[in-house]
Amino acid sequence: MKLSQLVLTLATVLITPSAFAGVLQLENSAKQVSGVTVSKGGKLVVQGRTTNLITVGAGLRTRFSLFSVYVGELLVSDNKAYVCDSAKALDSVSNLGAVAMRLTFLRAIGMSDLQKAFQDGFENNNVDDSTAAIKQFMAAVSAGGDIPNGAAL
Repeated sequence: MKLSQLVLTLATVLITPSAFAGVLQLENSAKQVSGVTVSKGGKLVVQGRTTNLITVGAGLRTRFSLFSVYVGELLVSDNKAYVCDSAKALDSVSNLGAVAMRLTFLRAIGMSDLQKAFQDGFENNNVDDSTAAIKQFMAAVSAGGDIPNGAAL
């Protein structure tokens, strides 16, 4: 399995109690964010089971309001159960059957910088980074090496 496939689906460990690596097959939409075509949904195949996903949001991540870093997409299995509210989104995602994220990088990122960014995100969002799932995710990030401009995870 490619690192990009593994990291993408392991990203669900950030918000769900159990996570499994899988393959995400996306269906592009006509919409773009900062020149990146975003999906309208796709299929997530995990342990031989296929789940349909719907894209519920996409946006640009910047650093210091100066540098475009990546375009992120959030895909969920039940868009009616997802609550698009900053105070309730994480709780609603934890009750969904499947969640995936795709990050399309708009600049090259060194592996150590990416690891630090994820670690900072865990700390800022009170995510327990001592769990086996988070450790597995971080090991996959480490094994992937540097991220080239235009790569999607």
